[in-house]
Amino acid sequence: MSTRREKHFECVFTSGGVETAVHLSAWDALSAEELFREALLAAGIRVAGAIRIRDSKGRVAREARFEPTATAPTVVG
Repeated sequence: MSTRREKHFECVFTSGGVETAVHLSAWDALSAEELFREALLAAGIRVAGAIRIRDSKGRVAREARFEPTATAPTVVG
């Protein structure tokens, strides 16, 4: 009997020449990207940048843009 396990990924956010990397476990690269996006937003990151997800062997598994939506207050008057 085999047991399916989460895989390890390195998630890198690059913006303005600065890279921030974290390691996390997820079922696949897409799940890792989604978790990383949530973590960036929860950490208050509100600048656009690039996301790169690497598998446990260092191969790039996904690349995507990070463009958080800025919500400005609506002025009524």
